[in-house]
Amino acid sequence: MDEPLLIADLRLAGVGLRVIAGQIDRSAGMVSRELRRNGSAPDGLGHYFPYAAQKRAELCGRRPKVSKFDKMEGVFRGRQEMQVSPETIY
Repeated sequence: MDEPLLIADLRLAGVGLRVIAGQIDRSAGMVSRELRRNGSAPDGLGHYFPYAAQKRAELCGRRPKVSKFDKMEGVFRGRQEMQVSPETIY
């Protein structure tokens, strides 16, 4: 089962943080932070919204990343001896 859904189910059943943490093999602090971030109450004692938590995590995880190869190509444009390819590294 997906972790956020399991956290939501166990929390709804009234299970404590340490037991939830043991069930998903995470620390109690991680579970507490997750409930605070994505719960309806600031103390984490309100309802937990697993789908909103997943959506938030997906949105926060997206960043435009520039490849190191692209950076080097811009710095050493036109200098063939400074060009690198993955085959060169391995």
